[in-house]
Amino acid sequence: MRMRSINILEDDWSRAVRNIINDGFAKIRRVVNWISFADNIASQAAEVTTSSADTEVEVSHTLGSIITHVWIVDSDKAATIYRSRSTWSDGTDDKVYFKCNVADATLKLALAI
Repeated sequence: MRMRSINILEDDWSRAVRNIINDGFAKIRRVVNWISFADNIASQAAEVTTSSADTEVEVSHTLGSIITHVWIVDSDKAATIYRSRSTWSDGTDDKVYFKCNVADATLKLALAI
């Protein structure tokens, strides 16, 4: 009989721990789902067509701060962009500078601070 009561206690304990963990994860999921990408980062979209390969491109933006990240969201060609200066913005808060390895590529970019 004693073994049976221990098993019942273990089952109850396991169930209680599982419920606590599930409740905790449910709360975490609610918080994570409430936070959006836009809450954590200021960004702006830009569309650019490069004129020739490895030529500097200047893109104006209205984020009011130095750009720290640039992502290619879409491209009509296989293309890679890279910084043409020491930083994406080179100290300006309204422009970003980069080069592309492909000529005549239309790029949709996400600029972020």
